Amino acid sequence: GGQASGMVKRFSSTYLNDGNTYNIHTGIFTVPIDGTYIYTFSIIRILVNQVVAKLVVDNIEMIDATADALNDGRKRLLRK
Repeated sequence: GGQASGMVKRFSSTYLNDGNTYNIHTGIFTVPIDGTYIYTFSIIRILVNQVVAKLVVDNIEMIDATADALNDGRKRLLRK
């Protein structure tokens, strides 16, 4: 089924999670040390009109990506 707007998408498994910094129960990635990080994500629309994914850091929206009938969403953010 679908997911309501504004909800955190929790992934129940990960392909790579060095240091267990992504929590599969909360959907939150905790930065282990101060530094510069690159976040990359892609979204694909399947069987819905539009999908929007947002990267939120400390409750502040940093970047979003939208996938619709014409486009897939891909974004990259360099964050220090």
